[in-house]
Amino acid sequence: MRYHRVRSPALLRAFGRAMLLFWCVLSLTFALLRLAPGDPTTFLIPAGAGASDAVRMRAELGLDQSTGVQYARWLGALLHGDLGGSFVNGRPVRSAIGDALPVSVALGGASLLLSFLIGIAAGLIQAARRGSRLDATLTVASVLLAASPAYWLGLGAIACFTYLASSWSLPLMMRLPAIGMTTPGADLHGVAHLSDLVRHSILPVTLLAAIGAGGVARYVRTSALDAGGTDWMRTARAKGAGEGRVYRHHLLANLRAPILTLFALSLPGTVAGSVFVETIFAWPGMGRLMVTSIVARDYPVVMGCAAMFAALVIVANLAAEALLPWADPRVRA
Repeated sequence: MRYHRVRSPALLRAFGRAMLLFWCVLSLTFALLRLAPGDPTTFLIPAGAGASDAVRMRAELGLDQSTGVQYARWLGALLHGDLGGSFVNGRPVRSAIGDALPVSVALGGASLLLSFLIGIAAGLIQAARRGSRLDATLTVASVLLAASPAYWLGLGAIACFTYLASSWSLPLMMRLPAIGMTTPGADLHGVAHLSDLVRHSILPVTLLAAIGAGGVARYVRTSALDAGGTDWMRTARAKGAGEGRVYRHHLLANLRAPILTLFALSLPGTVAGSVFVETIFAWPGMGRLMVTSIVARDYPVVMGCAAMFAALVIVANLAAEALLPWADPRVRA
């Protein structure tokens, strides 16, 4: 009971900071959208429409009012759970996000899980083989992957595994599709549909996982090397524990807290990377929805996507803070 009395105020303060941060992010996004050049009505009015048509449309969309009034109306609707409707097609923003969110969660979740599994394994191997040729090779690869832009790697992957593979007449299994989640026009069901979906997801998931694994590997290698010279590691070896047992049962247990923190901090990078990846590979997820909405100046959809992205990041960080005492019992004190 004492633990809960000590932790509850801290979690409440963290929740309060999270709500303040959420409001700041959305308010800044609202202001930047209004300051950006371009008017939504220029994308919506038909060709040949007059100035009176544009004025009438601005009034219908509520854009004829001052920015302060628009902000107050939007904030009031948000507090009631109303994200508004799209300027482009009038569809409720919640419905558009409801269709796109599962795609991004599946893409981001699979890539994030793979990036940590691969990155932790690579980082531990590098720490165990410090100074070897394998360590140098993995270091170069991880730095290049972590530093390379997602859109550049995505275009390179499409050029290699789609266009070049087709032009060189490589086997069908080596020619990976680059556009969409499924084959256009194909009426597939059951296992065939699942197989087609997995085949289309290989490039985007691998791309995001490789970028994330590079950063995780660098972090785990550094943390493992720092912990390698501590007293408790030397004590474990002095008791006769093999290197495998030392790494599995002693080192990984002490790396749980930093890895958990890194997992929460990696979520924004995965979300940001999915914006480019979903656009390049034409996946109908949150990233592509936000990009197309920004281009069309569809303010309600952009604000809804920004709210969802901010909420995902904040919830992940709150969850990591709540789980930190489990990962590192020393935090409970």
